[in-house]
Amino acid sequence: SHYMNALDGHARGLEWLVQRQSPNGFSGWASYALGFARYHDRTTGESFWGDFDQRHTVNLYGIYRLSDRLSVSARFRAGSNFPTTGYWASQGDLDYAGELSAGRNTLRVAPYSRLDARANRTFTWDRKRLTLFLEAINVYNRTNVRSALPSVNRRTFEATGLFEPMVPLIPSVGILLEF
Repeated sequence: SHYMNALDGHARGLEWLVQRQSPNGFSGWASYALGFARYHDRTTGESFWGDFDQRHTVNLYGIYRLSDRLSVSARFRAGSNFPTTGYWASQGDLDYAGELSAGRNTLRVAPYSRLDARANRTFTWDRKRLTLFLEAINVYNRTNVRSALPSVNRRTFEATGLFEPMVPLIPSVGILLEF
């Protein structure tokens, strides 16, 4: 057979969560995760970080109920991000495939960070409820990227399109009608 399960590995880490719940006033939570995922290939002798190895992840969420009809909330997410799967290297502003790489999964995607915010105003009558909301995703319009399938110049091994942008600033206004 051409296929063999030759990887040994481990994943280790810790997580913590702090939460406050309240029907009025402030509610929210904060979490942190620290993780390590490492593999060893028995056929090549190579050791490398796992495809989903992300060292640090932080999540914060808070909602403040100003009244029984009006609330504001925000969510912040940040992470050290994952390796770019494969044999990639970066020199200055250029990315390369293959021979210039220090090893498998050594190039990482840039750290991720995003803040979202929302405000709700609810109107209730009989058995119906109308909620108006104003929301913004990625409030500070940070350019977060993720790994993509790049094109590689076979002569120079220069890779283009190794990363692609994710969610830009997205403001929205909406209506929710429940009956």
